[in-house]
Amino acid sequence: MTKRSKRADAGNAQYSSITTPDSEQIVDYQLNIFNNSINAVTGFTFYDILPHVGDKSIVPNQQGVYTDRGSTYKVTLTGPIDANANYTFEYSTTPVTEGDIDANYGGATWVSSVSDWSQVTMFRAKMKAGYSLASHTTDVLHFKAKMPDTVPLDTTDKAVNTCGILR
Repeated sequence: MTKRSKRADAGNAQYSSITTPDSEQIVDYQLNIFNNSINAVTGFTFYDILPHVGDKSIVPNQQGVYTDRGSTYKVTLTGPIDANANYTFEYSTTPVTEGDIDANYGGATWVSSVSDWSQVTMFRAKMKAGYSLASHTTDVLHFKAKMPDTVPLDTTDKAVNTCGILR
């Protein structure tokens, strides 16, 4: 899985691994789910904890440590993930528990829609029953997030966004 982004005012070909937005700007994220195996895959769930100050990696490293992601500001969703017939999407406004994947994913309250998208702390995309991602093919998911308006952003600021996969 890879995640790329671009300023919402940029052309479609301008997705990259690093995006430099202005305050209050909308960033368009693209999640590329690539099946690199020799077999089709089914039943996967993809999780994303949105960047925020003090955030940790969403899965532990080989030593079991949740390392700092280094985000210096919070980003907020502007709406739901773009529809995809092969996935269901759920969102949580449960506060993130740093360094505890089970508390974040198993202990969160998940809903299919929220009234205030800026309050979403994490989301998940679940493959629908009966759907399989064929070998060496890619599914693409899109969502938009807004940069903060209270912080002047400069080149040292960053919002590090990572995803996790559970089966």
